[in-house]
Amino acid sequence: MGDSLTLLLLGPPELAVGGRPVDIRAAKTRALLCYLAATPGPRPRPELAALLWGERPDANARGSLRLALSELRKEVGGWLDITREHVRFRAGDGCFVDHGRLAQTPTVAEALRLWRGDFEAARASFAECRARTVDPRVAENCAGMLAETALWRGDFEQAAELFADTAEQAARRVGGDDLGRHWCLIGQVEALLRLDGTSAERIGQVLAAARASTDRRRSQERRLGLRDGTVMPVIQEMRLLTAAARLGRVEPGQALTTALELAARLPAGRRGMLECWSGLAELLVSLPPDAATARRLDRYLAAFQSRHPGAAARIGWARALVLAHGGRRKAARKAAEGAMRTAERLRAPYDHRRAKALTERLA
Repeated sequence: MGDSLTLLLLGPPELAVGGRPVDIRAAKTRALLCYLAATPGPRPRPELAALLWGERPDANARGSLRLALSELRKEVGGWLDITREHVRFRAGDGCFVDHGRLAQTPTVAEALRLWRGDFEAARASFAECRARTVDPRVAENCAGMLAETALWRGDFEQAAELFADTAEQAARRVGGDDLGRHWCLIGQVEALLRLDGTSAERIGQVLAAARASTDRRRSQERRLGLRDGTVMPVIQEMRLLTAAARLGRVEPGQALTTALELAARLPAGRRGMLECWSGLAELLVSLPPDAATARRLDRYLAAFQSRHPGAAARIGWARALVLAHGGRRKAARKAAEGAMRTAERLRAPYDHRRAKALTERLA
């Protein structure tokens, strides 16, 4: 096929061949390429003609399709199989299509690296992918990313609902077994902990279900051939422990100590821990001042923030709390101001309000 091809669909469409930007001016020709790249397998010519030129007589629609394919053949011909009956996009080595990565992207942190906009724009893209896909696994991944996007943006009611929905999709995919629910259930707990007016009893019920699903998954891992590895179980344990402490089921100091011991076993900045780290910061400030623990926790927060730019608003706020608790008020104010700017850029009003209030308090 020769030159490499890069096609970015998560945001304004961008195409490059061999590193050279390619401008396809006709909107429907661009749409045709995007559709082929996002839809696996050969697509019948009548389907494509009806999709993009359905308002025209059949003969005219077929003619418009031929012209569009002729233009695409000039620009990206090596990446298309074009016959008289079908057209197929040839994904392979040297080809990168960000939309196709959604099926392998387990968290919103990684998805936002693909997306080139703010939280709301990312949410719209994930929702569209979820609505259009026919692959249950892709739909489940998109639902999970919608839930995480809502959590990161501060839409906690929506996040809780989406995590619950994703948990059910995960369970259905494995025949109704609750083994698939563990990750989504703890996400639901973290959303409910931020949602005003949610009873401790309700949160406790979901937390108990998350713990039961996690424990059963661990006990059945070898028999069922699950491949959770060594990192993900540690992250899950930290999230469960932090949530239990925030709910008042575990003593905060004990939870913080154990969580930091577990964190020492993880590579820096691991995904899936936005609410875990921010929750640990809140646990710390509920305890008597401890500069050494504050410095230790801040190192973990800084590592997470550096690897997940989309988390900079909430983690920046958490760092400001921790720095102030450790007696570093000037650094704390700087962190809070940075969190406020990031929240404004990402259009995350929940984090903006909290960062602004903390900035004013530290003035």
